Amino acid sequence: SFTSVDWDFIQFLSSLVTRVFQRDQSERLFKSLFENAIDAVMIADDKSRYIDVNHAACEMLGYTRQELTQLSLIDLIPHNSPDSIDEQWTDFLNSRSSRGEIKLVRKDGVT
Repeated sequence: SFTSVDWDFIQFLSSLVTRVFQRDQSERLFKSLFENAIDAVMIADDKSRYIDVNHAACEMLGYTRQELTQLSLIDLIPHNSPDSIDEQWTDFLNSRSSRGEIKLVRKDGVT
């Protein structure tokens, strides 16, 4: 028979396993949504360097995933764009969200 300490430990382990399983399911769902999105999804760090991109981003911009993760947002902005991108990025970092569109340059130079 189980003591109350044993039972508490079993409940703790059960709870832990459930949370790990749920987190794993959430991570798999996020990854699936990320990879299968028809829109380009590009994840950047605070310095605007891309740390991950989905297949749609690669297709849209003509780069491989490895190539894009060597670039930053600034690398993909047309050279004749206003300097407001720095201000927009700072606003995004401060608010942690943003809406709108940014014109990017494909690998072949087309915007």
